[in-house]
Amino acid sequence: MWQRLNHTSPCVKETYHTDETAILVVRLNNYTFNGSITEDENNVLAFWGYIWGIEDLEGIGSSVEQSLLRLYRDEGLNGFCKLNGRFIIALWDKNKKIFRLISDKYGFCKLFYWISSDRIIFASEYKAIIWHEEFRSEIDVTAISDFMSLGYSLGDNTFFENIKLLPPASILTFNNDCGVSIERYWDYNFYSDSDVVYLENDYMQQFIEYLRKAISRQIRNDDVVGLPLSGGLDSRTLAGMFYKTGFKVDINCFSYGHTHNLDVVYGRKIAKNLGYRHTFIPIESTYLKIFAEQFVWLTEGGVNCLNAHMLSTYSFIKSNKIDTIVTGFLGDILCGSLMFSKILIGNNNDEEIINYIYDKYANLMKDIDKAFYMQPHVYENLKGVTFEKVRKKYFNCPSNNRYHRARYLGLHERQRRYTSFNLYIFDFISKVISPFLDLSFVQFSLHVPPNMQIMQNLYKKVIVKYLPEVASVPHNETRLPLNASWIRKGLHWRWERLVRNPLVEATIGRKYANMNDDYLNTDVAIKTGSRDFVIQHIRNNPFLAEYFNMDRIHHLLDDHMEGKINEYGKITALLTLSLWHKLFIEEKGFKCEVKEGFDKV
Repeated sequence: MWQRLNHTSPCVKETYHTDETAILVVRLNNYTFNGSITEDENNVLAFWGYIWGIEDLEGIGSSVEQSLLRLYRDEGLNGFCKLNGRFIIALWDKNKKIFRLISDKYGFCKLFYWISSDRIIFASEYKAIIWHEEFRSEIDVTAISDFMSLGYSLGDNTFFENIKLLPPASILTFNNDCGVSIERYWDYNFYSDSDVVYLENDYMQQFIEYLRKAISRQIRNDDVVGLPLSGGLDSRTLAGMFYKTGFKVDINCFSYGHTHNLDVVYGRKIAKNLGYRHTFIPIESTYLKIFAEQFVWLTEGGVNCLNAHMLSTYSFIKSNKIDTIVTGFLGDILCGSLMFSKILIGNNNDEEIINYIYDKYANLMKDIDKAFYMQPHVYENLKGVTFEKVRKKYFNCPSNNRYHRARYLGLHERQRRYTSFNLYIFDFISKVISPFLDLSFVQFSLHVPPNMQIMQNLYKKVIVKYLPEVASVPHNETRLPLNASWIRKGLHWRWERLVRNPLVEATIGRKYANMNDDYLNTDVAIKTGSRDFVIQHIRNNPFLAEYFNMDRIHHLLDDHMEGKINEYGKITALLTLSLWHKLFIEEKGFKCEVKEGFDKV
């Protein structure tokens, strides 16, 4: 297990083992904060992750682990249930011979487990589990079906039938007499009619104050910060907050994409307005060829490899000696994501909403696509399964409000199983924080009345009022500043119409016409710089042939390469499956070839 988890350098391991149990913690050498083991006469506790505000707990020890152990002695398991952070805890009771695993409230720290004939084996990456001589590589076909629709698997499934992901806010208990049980200790709760309602300005002030406190809990004044900047709202809000509150940190902003990408253009403007350094990290057409295999190895097939461009930031992080990455993860969905706004406004039909959400989420393969591309006998067993999982989670929400149900689905599935890779992909190289993930801010955001949240109305007004330096930079969605006047909005509308004229587009409007929101250009990467790599791993692949009609897959691939269609999502999903099988079935996850930008494996 140690060999498979030791893939960053330098790193340190701590171990505890007896005849009955063994625990290993691996951490980056520079960051003793986020992982260690401690014990007393009765218990052994291992911790990995980030807990914010632990210094406020009574009876604090000299380390995070000792504080947690003291908290457990004083309050039992209930003490862990109130923690604020992103973490996993393992607890061994020496006297009662009971082993427990505890996940954070959101499940944004991964922990996988497998129950063998007489033991539980667990790890934050399941490549450390599959080496076991008793483990059988039985594939979960429903997880593959989910992945081909969504780009990620649903619920707690992995591609391996016998390996599960520990659910969020859960306590798993194991002993040899009673086996395994899992208890949930928390769930998201939302605004209700019984909540106190404030004036809009009061909510705006609370927004800023909760976010300020979250940043102060998570950031140290001597941190060297890497801040990804885009043309969206979340990253500009954090950049503006650093500027407004005067945190004494060394900020290095960066944007990735291509020269005319909106994220790069607007990210550079935001950094300039605030006086921060800004670096442009180009995403080359070879990015799949260079990074896809390493990305699949690190994420264990849990995320479509079209996102492998994230690894291109590693060289920048290391060369600038950045020790903390600050992300805007979770800000979008907490603050009124635009994704479902149109269907939710005035709609009382749950089934219509679910179908709309599923259609937006399942943007790789709809059921009609699966029926065409998958082997008939495979599809017949999978028909409608992914949709029913989405539908079930929607109705599991502890609120009858349709807006909250849509958010609940997004938080539990898309954010936990997919978008959170924006956090853990950096865990291998630095400390990673997200102020939007702070428990107080989460609770505040979920209790803002829906009419203020929808279409991100309150969020935008907060930025305009309190963060004018970043409000003056255009937003990707409209290409207009958030504080644009009605006159400017009218002129912009006329300019948008004018630039569609071929003559204007080819002359004075050329630069504007070239700007776009597709920062990856994955379709071009597949056809050019990564072409041979993609073809090599998909065409005539025997693993894919077990589930897919390869004649139709070959036609799909050929048509894309010839520019007849643009199906980069389907192709990168197939590429991910192919690479996953190579790495985790054929090679048992033991090692992955080192690529540019990494230390030795």
